Amino acid sequence: MSAQASTTLTLELPPDLGEQLRWLAQQRGQTFERLAARAIELFVQAAGPEMVSASAARRAANRAVFGDLAGLSLSSGQPKFLASPKPRWRIPYTTFDGTLMIEVEVDATTGAVLLSESERESLLNRVESYYSGRGQSSPA
Repeated sequence: MSAQASTTLTLELPPDLGEQLRWLAQQRGQTFERLAARAIELFVQAAGPEMVSASAARRAANRAVFGDLAGLSLSSGQPKFLASPKPRWRIPYTTFDGTLMIEVEVDATTGAVLLSESERESLLNRVESYYSGRGQSSPA
């Protein structure tokens, strides 16, 4: 028996495009979520096979954030697709109580993780400070 993973896609739209999609959904008698999901699907198809999937982007971001660390007290959230100005995935990283620590972006066409080493170091310091300030030890 194998477990099947599901990924929820979130699309962050410019306000005018979001309003246009809401209007179109209403005209067609569809939900906004269904129409937006279809828009993402069409965008990914149009981009061709070189478009990086949400799960591949999340894995790449996890490798960049966690690296060789074991037990870092962070959790990655659902990737959000951003179509403009350049297609990319944004993956939120939170503490286990839900506090947002960073959002890491991955280029949706190349799979490149847009996180510098200094940004990663800063994140690790913030996580350590967060947990030490709460009287908990950070496994990092």
